[in-house]
Amino acid sequence: MAGLAIVIGAGPGLGAALARRFARGGFDVAAVARDARRLDGLAREIRAAGGRAEGFSADVTDFASIRRAVMAAAETFGPPRVLIYNVSQWVPAEAPDLDPEILDLQLRICATSALAATQAVLPAMRGDGGTVLWTGGGLALRPQNGRASPALTAGKSAMRGLALATAPALHDIGINFATITVNGAIAPDTRFAPDRIAERFWQAHEAPRSDWTGEIIFDGA
Repeated sequence: MAGLAIVIGAGPGLGAALARRFARGGFDVAAVARDARRLDGLAREIRAAGGRAEGFSADVTDFASIRRAVMAAAETFGPPRVLIYNVSQWVPAEAPDLDPEILDLQLRICATSALAATQAVLPAMRGDGGTVLWTGGGLALRPQNGRASPALTAGKSAMRGLALATAPALHDIGINFATITVNGAIAPDTRFAPDRIAERFWQAHEAPRSDWTGEIIFDGA
């Protein structure tokens, strides 16, 4: 029995691939992002393939907006069984020129809003279980290589730290939680193609409790 999978950050690359993969797995899919028109296109594609999906517009920098999207998705499809938080933003500015407000925003986008989204689905998952997966980035493993975008590096590093600190508490209440650290550049027709990464998310979702872990590093294998 599947249920509702919410994909926050359902962009045209990995986010869309995640939505399609969980729809193929039998889930109703709530695709969440800012661009309502693009979300509608993705939802139509999934429905044309025999799945069930709707788009829900939200601003991930606004915690109330995230909660409204989760509530609207639950009202449409029922309680969420899966949450995927797949949001990041490349900011091409080295530290001497980086606006601190932009850094603050990246920390919110990558880490704080991931927590807010997770807390929004917890009431539905407590007792019944569920899966929460966050998309991490390889810069969190090698922050010394993040000179070109220290904002994204800091954001993904904060996400990784928060995820590793959070995992034991969520595992203890029966929620399969992990950050999946994508250790390479996402690009079609490569080892880091969106569909390949989405399949790894699916495998993480299906993992038995004995295999739950706070972090999965995807190296393209």
